[in-house]
Amino acid sequence: MASSLDTIFGSALVGIMIAAMVYGILVSQLFVYFRRFPDDPNWMKALVAGLWAVLSFLLATNIHMIYVYLIKDWGNTQKLAYATWDWLLYVACTSVASTGVQMFFARRIFILSRHWIFRWVTSGIVVILSLIQFVVGFYAMAECYRLKKFLTFSKVTWAVDVWLGCGSACDILIACVMCYLLHTSRTGVKRTNKLINKLMAYAVQTGAITSIVEIICLASFTGDGFHYGHIMVVFPLGGLYATSLLANLLARQSVSTNNGGRNLFELSSGARPSNQAVVESTIKFSPSPFATTTTVIHDDTGKPIDLVSPRQTHNPNLLSSGGRMTSSDQSFGGTTMADYDAV
Repeated sequence: MASSLDTIFGSALVGIMIAAMVYGILVSQLFVYFRRFPDDPNWMKALVAGLWAVLSFLLATNIHMIYVYLIKDWGNTQKLAYATWDWLLYVACTSVASTGVQMFFARRIFILSRHWIFRWVTSGIVVILSLIQFVVGFYAMAECYRLKKFLTFSKVTWAVDVWLGCGSACDILIACVMCYLLHTSRTGVKRTNKLINKLMAYAVQTGAITSIVEIICLASFTGDGFHYGHIMVVFPLGGLYATSLLANLLARQSVSTNNGGRNLFELSSGARPSNQAVVESTIKFSPSPFATTTTVIHDDTGKPIDLVSPRQTHNPNLLSSGGRMTSSDQSFGGTTMADYDAV
């Protein structure tokens, strides 16, 4: 029994403490989000608020559960051998949180993709993987509740593997596709490419966190069953999904603060030699879709002129040197960079 207390309840206590810390980060992100983005669509606010409600309920039940096991039922070896409904609830809440976040990114991929085949295939795979992990997660929870005894949970190893495996594969796919879409939107303008690099970094980092945690959970459960490694890491998993979503939403403010704290990211050039024109590029971070285009001025050779420094006025006489001006969207198949934040 001492070994069971150490590997099951001790690891659960540590996992719940980590989950509480992640929840604290989520609450601070939530506060910043609603203050900085009051104009976001209502469905996006509802998604964020819904994730917070689910994870608040999960943390409250986890605290109640660990109190019952380690305080109320301490010394009752018969009760300590069986799982209660609030112990198993983390599977359901984690499945709900992960599916909500993955569906958000599936929608973003669908809107930002250029080609209709790529759009349907990639977003479709994300949706399928997300739904599989959602359904199998609830099945695994129901089976564990039927089995009751902790020592018999190894019978549902295949379900846990599918649940965590599909979730991890989905997160990796989302990160890869988002990086591809951002990479293929490069225009040759250095400051715009810097913005794209930053957005790519956010996509990789947030996707990597959840996928690595899920791989650790999967490997530990498959190798050693329901023990310390799996239990300690799986409790904070739902919170990590929510914080990854908020990190992506708050990245809009992070990018714009590099330009004086405004939600309008403006780039304009200074003076150029007489045979060159200027570049003016405006990227608006706004919930309103299809709000922004980018005007690119070319020199006489047809090459786009790069930017020199932001917020400098340009010489209006430069356009008389023979440079030609074209207007085009910095787009993902007709969707501007502004829409990245609107979806």
